[in-house]
Amino acid sequence: MQKKVFTEKIIVATSQYYTVDYTRKFYESLKQDGIPFTFLVAFDGTSRERVSSLSDIVDIELAFKNKIHSIPEIWNCIFNLAKSSDAEFLLLGCNDTEYKKGSFKKMVALTDKYDAISPIKIDNDIDGFDAYESDEDPIEVIGCNDSSWFFRINKIPWNLEDRQYGPFGFEDVPLIYQLWKNGMRFVVEPKAVILHHCSQDTGHCFTPEDRKKYSEEWDSKRDYFLAHNSPDAKWFFDNVIMNQEAIEKFGYPVFIQKRKK
Repeated sequence: MQKKVFTEKIIVATSQYYTVDYTRKFYESLKQDGIPFTFLVAFDGTSRERVSSLSDIVDIELAFKNKIHSIPEIWNCIFNLAKSSDAEFLLLGCNDTEYKKGSFKKMVALTDKYDAISPIKIDNDIDGFDAYESDEDPIEVIGCNDSSWFFRINKIPWNLEDRQYGPFGFEDVPLIYQLWKNGMRFVVEPKAVILHHCSQDTGHCFTPEDRKKYSEEWDSKRDYFLAHNSPDAKWFFDNVIMNQEAIEKFGYPVFIQKRKK
C-alpha cells in the first residue's frame, strides 16, 4: 500500500463536537509550543457552513454524511487514516480542551520511551489550570482519559474492535483497552496539563434533555458497558479501577489503573 505523505510527523486529530470556537482554542493552544503538526478534523454530520468556518486551520477533513454517535467509530476512522500515512505520531483530543503552554512539548519528549502519553485533565477550573504545577514522574496506566492521548502510530493495530460502543463518558475505554491489550505502554504525564471546558460533571455544553439522558446512562454505566461491549468488558471491570488519589488530585476521570494485588 502506498502511504499518504504528510509534511509533518505529527497528526493532531479532533472531532468537531462542540462549538468551532473550542476547536480554535484547542488548535491555538497546541501551536504555542512551536511543534509542527498536520491538523485533522472529523466533522460528524456537521453542516457545510461549520466545516467552511474552520477551513483556514484544517489541513485534512473527514466529513461524515450522518451523525455518528459512537466516538470509537470516529476514532477508528482517524486511526486507520493515520496508519495509512507516513506520520509517526497521532495526538487525538477532544475539541473542547485547551493545552497549557509547554504541555504538548512535555508529551512529545516522552515518545522515545512510551507508546501513548496523556496529560492531566482540569475540568472547568481556569484557576487550577493556570496554577497547576507538578514535578512528579510519569505514571504508567491502562489508559483512560476521555480528553487526550498522544500515540505512536506504528503501535496502533488496524481495524480495532468494539467500534459501536458509545455511551456518554468513558467512550474511549474499549479502544484504549484494545490498544493496551495489543501491547502498547501507556503513561500519564503530570507535567502536561489540559483544561477541559465541557466537563461531564456539569454538562453545561448540553441541553437539559441531553443532561438528563447522559445522567441516567452514567448511573448505569457498568451495566451498559457489559451489555453493549465485548466479553472483555467483564475482565476490564474485574481487574481495573480508577485511582481515587489521582482523581482527587488531578480531576475526574484522569486515568484507570490496574488494581494492586
